[in-house]
Amino acid sequence: MLQLFDLSELKNDFEVSIYGPVRREGQYVYAENMTLQNLIDAAGGLEFITAGTTVEVVRNFFFKDGKYQFLKPQVLNTTITSNLSFDDRLVNMQLQPFDKVFVRRNPNFVPLKLVYIDGAVNYPGYYALQSENDKLASIIKRAGGYRPNANPNSSRLRRAQGPGDTIDIVLKTPKAMSDRKSRFNHIMKNGDHIYIPYTDNLVYLTGDLNKQTPNDIGAYYLRNKRAKFYIKFFGGGFTNTSDKKKVVVVHQGGRRVATRSYVFFKVYPKIKPGSTIVVNNRMKTEEPYKQRKRFSVDGFLNQTMMRATTVLSVLGIYRLAIGR
Repeated sequence: MLQLFDLSELKNDFEVSIYGPVRREGQYVYAENMTLQNLIDAAGGLEFITAGTTVEVVRNFFFKDGKYQFLKPQVLNTTITSNLSFDDRLVNMQLQPFDKVFVRRNPNFVPLKLVYIDGAVNYPGYYALQSENDKLASIIKRAGGYRPNANPNSSRLRRAQGPGDTIDIVLKTPKAMSDRKSRFNHIMKNGDHIYIPYTDNLVYLTGDLNKQTPNDIGAYYLRNKRAKFYIKFFGGGFTNTSDKKKVVVVHQGGRRVATRSYVFFKVYPKIKPGSTIVVNNRMKTEEPYKQRKRFSVDGFLNQTMMRATTVLSVLGIYRLAIGR
């Protein structure tokens, strides 16, 4: 049998709560004869995505004749019609202190997910994903395909990783378009930004070059030339502080290619239209603990003598030990 308590002096502390797709979910002060409709109105009303779904009222406290009793949690289910209304019985349902109301979202509602495509396509702009597996090639096709002066080999994708955090993904759109099952035909996600660049016949040089001004340098693209050629003939060559081993080429689509160093020679990256050649400064890229120190003969001899003394001491202790 449930035990009754006279808690009338605590009435001002009573509250009810509502959660789910309402405009202002949270806790509200309880009032006598408060109905479910009163609470929904106080919360700003139902959102449209609740149409045709249900509402749960969970109750573990009951008031009657000025007395309050504790109950095992009870679940009361109600239905929301397609026009966001209740029948009269549900509208007038009286709430009890500490009732918790849970409004459900219609499972058939799928929010639109948008991607944006920009650059050398016929119809740039926003596109809504039509399924969870909508891929890169389908978006490019819906955008009318490439313009005549497009450079699809240098396409890139910017994707949000979190609040204020993005990642650039290097694309291979020709392979994605030629083979829809290709691993390069990426599945699109909400907020993706696709960029198809126009053909750029310039090559850009920046960094520690033998130039007179701090401005970057632009040069016309020449076929089958590597980074060293542009550095020598357009950038004025390397300086005394240039890091020749760490020349990097950034292609228009974002792909970065480093210089390969072998024993007697270096292979500089190939250049494509729109590439940027970055020459790093050796003094800035080397960390202090990685910089070479000047060889000291005295220091070397001192370290050698200390190590030899340590070894002889250990041998002496060992002999004494076995001699006993």
